[in-house]
Amino acid sequence: MNRYAVTHIDCEETKALYENTYLSKDKSEFRKTELELLKAELGRQIKQQKTQTNKALQNLNEKLEDWTLGHNIFGTLKFADGNQTHPLKADKVIKRFWNTLDRTWYSASAVKKNIRVPRVCFKHLGETRQNIHYHFTAQANDTKTFMEVAQAIWLEIDRHTGKVDLQIINNRQNVYHYMNKEFLQTKDTLQEITTHLDRQSVNDAARYKNISQLRRILKKQDTFNLAFNT
Repeated sequence: MNRYAVTHIDCEETKALYENTYLSKDKSEFRKTELELLKAELGRQIKQQKTQTNKALQNLNEKLEDWTLGHNIFGTLKFADGNQTHPLKADKVIKRFWNTLDRTWYSASAVKKNIRVPRVCFKHLGETRQNIHYHFTAQANDTKTFMEVAQAIWLEIDRHTGKVDLQIINNRQNVYHYMNKEFLQTKDTLQEITTHLDRQSVNDAARYKNISQLRRILKKQDTFNLAFNT
């Protein structure tokens, strides 16, 4: 006998009406209301979406494991007030920062051939969801010089730039897990437009060492020394 089948009503017509109105087809449970059915459907959709999101995040982590291979610098670039910085303005500044850094290390002709510093870049919005700042990993043959040049460029690239924090990577997995922590909240968190995955520039680093490169680097180091060592 089904659990909720009616046994205490003698009139078969009344019994059938009751069961058809209040019980499920197999009479194993009470018929769900429209609200209960909607909640169940929403729960199913949320569970499915969560599974898809977790899979997407797993795929991103697998790509980052490959993309950040050999990266030895982790950086954070902030604005004077990220909450008041317009997203379009922020994206223009970060693109100009990387273009300037590329042009410091490599000649104009090399950059036109897409010879650039290997890096992976992420945009974060912080707890307020409005505090725009950027994180990146990069591969540098000379980490000390890279960090000095990067700090100098961020300082002078725009009057609204703020703090910059650069450090040597000790645990690459921890770094890229931190960078993608806003994957679920920030639609364009992975900055594809400033990310550069080709490692040719590092593999052929000796090819680009010349007096012109040295002059460009020394000029940025002068800016760094004036800002941080005086």
